[in-house]
Amino acid sequence: MRIRKLPVRPGNDGHQVMACGVDSCPEQACPRGSRVGKPDENALVAPDAAVAPRILVVDDNHVNRDLLRIRLEREAYQVEEAGNGELALAALRRDRFDLVLLDVMMPVLDGIETLQAIKRDPELRDISVIMVSAVGELDTVARCMEQGADDYLTKPFNPVFLKARVRGSLERRRLRELERRLAAAGSDGAAG
Repeated sequence: MRIRKLPVRPGNDGHQVMACGVDSCPEQACPRGSRVGKPDENALVAPDAAVAPRILVVDDNHVNRDLLRIRLEREAYQVEEAGNGELALAALRRDRFDLVLLDVMMPVLDGIETLQAIKRDPELRDISVIMVSAVGELDTVARCMEQGADDYLTKPFNPVFLKARVRGSLERRRLRELERRLAAAGSDGAAG
């Protein structure tokens, strides 16, 4: 696994400029989720927004894993790989991930069985999952989406679709987390 820190450079007006190119005061949240300075408890960003999203790529074909890893790392994501569903579940239980790219057809534990295990586990069920399949397997992907997958990608990978679907899934996850935090804060306020 390779982890890259997002660069921060001084801006013209004394503020810092984030990796995304947006000027941000050290005390404020970047509109794209990067953060500099001390955290603001009231900011409407994920609690760990300074850390690049972590993505687990699961595919039995190392060429597909490498291709996805390279493209995702170019977008400044942290990427880990697993060669089958069992290894993926072990990684998910060991570390925190924001998104899983999950191949449908794999030995040992295939993508459908892995998705079912993720969605059954209370500790894992909120992780976003994008199914990855060959074009001829779209009926299988539809079945996976009925079982809780967030989206799908077809092989061969289109870089534009990959980028859009990953960003969309991560944004939906961020909004779900924000909604959950706001609901918890509201229920805490109602109880006090």
